[in-house]
Amino acid sequence: MKNGDIQNFRLSNSCSAGNGTFLVTKDTVAKWTELTVGTAAFRSLAAAQEGETVLALSDDGGLWSYDGARVQRTATLAGMRAVSVSPDGELAIAAGNGMMRSQDGGATWSPLAVDAGVTFDDVRLGEDGTAVAVGAGGAIANIDANGTVAIQHVGTAGLHTVHIADAEDADPVGFAAGDGGQIVVSHDGGHTWSLGAKLGSTVWGVDQIGDGHR
Repeated sequence: MKNGDIQNFRLSNSCSAGNGTFLVTKDTVAKWTELTVGTAAFRSLAAAQEGETVLALSDDGGLWSYDGARVQRTATLAGMRAVSVSPDGELAIAAGNGMMRSQDGGATWSPLAVDAGVTFDDVRLGEDGTAVAVGAGGAIANIDANGTVAIQHVGTAGLHTVHIADAEDADPVGFAAGDGGQIVVSHDGGHTWSLGAKLGSTVWGVDQIGDGHR
């Protein structure tokens, strides 16, 4: 990975993005092709599990789209730090200093009404159009299918990563984590949360093995 550290990896055909690099593979990761992105440093990458939409955010708020052949910058979403797409690729949510939502696979975006004093670091969009975002000061935002945002605070640690199991799972568990290794846990698909273990070192990523991965 000659041009920089890989910050995000996502299976689509398969895509990987990092500092000045965007890589794709179409043969189960045996061979990778690097696409031209200049000096873009990617901080978030999301791909539809059942569609063709692949979106990435660079650290200057640049929104990039991969169409199966090339990756190109299509918009600037100022202040956004994370992006997530629905399984079918039609709905997308970006979060950071505020939130934005797209209902056409990332082609156009509209801002959501949210407390401007909270910075979000990660967001997870569900199959039913609802989403959960996490951020500074233990902030956890629930976004309903209409785009209405409700924020709660669980503890005080800054949260950098979130994962919610698929809604049809018998135990729709969710995890968020961040500064100091603080883990927060949900057992109802991300609606209510409680403090969990504290691992001691800051956690930047969490996922689920098997079906339901990011």
